[in-house]
Amino acid sequence: MIRQRRAAAQLVLTAALAWSGATGCHRGAPAGTIAILPPFSERGEVVWLRPHWRQAAGGTPVVEVWFDAENKLHSPLYLRLANPRLVDRDGQIVAAALATGECRLASGSTLAMWRAELPLAAPASEGVSVAVDALAIPLAEPGRAMYREWAWLRRPREVAAIDAELSAFDALPLCASAAFPVAP
Repeated sequence: MIRQRRAAAQLVLTAALAWSGATGCHRGAPAGTIAILPPFSERGEVVWLRPHWRQAAGGTPVVEVWFDAENKLHSPLYLRLANPRLVDRDGQIVAAALATGECRLASGSTLAMWRAELPLAAPASEGVSVAVDALAIPLAEPGRAMYREWAWLRRPREVAAIDAELSAFDALPLCASAAFPVAP
């Protein structure tokens, strides 16, 4: 009887570990990091974004924003970032830009993988944070299959278009580290 309980407990633990590894579940992103989940999941962070910003030199009313990214999976994923903005403590937008960047993010860390300039109406204070709209889709199976099903449920008449999206995601270049200096 004891052996059966141990075997059952071991099976449950093994299944739980296999599930958490397959879905990319993590205990949470570090402070100051934006955790990105795929659209078909309510848990299982696949990307951690670390935003940075600085006011442009020379008194120009512009803020430079860039993101370091860490792909938490063992395979590439599609990543789209759009509409970067600086937000104050009250949730008010201090600076924003209509910009979009997309690429395939390799496993591991990529420094300064996306950069944008935001026009600034007033000097930015230390109490602001960076926000961005993001979409991340794992490109290996089963992530592709989950995205395909998720998209199909929302657009049942567009199966060919959904498959074309996935093919286009695969054709994008890998995200590259931008060649520009990191803030002091």
